[in-house]
Amino acid sequence: MIKFMMICFMLTSILLFGVLLGMQKANEGIKHLKGSTSEMDALTIEKKDGKMEAEVLGKNISSHELEEKQKKLEKLHSYNFFSSIGEKISNAVSALVKGVVSLIVTLFEFAFDSVL
Repeated sequence: MIKFMMICFMLTSILLFGVLLGMQKANEGIKHLKGSTSEMDALTIEKKDGKMEAEVLGKNISSHELEEKQKKLEKLHSYNFFSSIGEKISNAVSALVKGVVSLIVTLFEFAFDSVL
């Protein structure tokens, strides 16, 4: 049994090492295809001249762009009549289902308590 466990542990270790080596080679291949040899951070935030500037995956984003996007989102979140009706209907159906399930559970508990 110990011999079997040792063999399994060794095979698992070798396979894990192979996976890690493959991931490293794939990363090097991707960097080679992109033509970049430097490490690129996913997100960098800098403060220049009193303004915050962010860089996401190499693309610059200024605070002005973020304010414009915020305004667009505020316009999109305006009142939607059908959405509010749908939300009320879903809340009513959820409450109804919870009530029915609670009633069924109570009846089963009552039935089993009277049997015992």
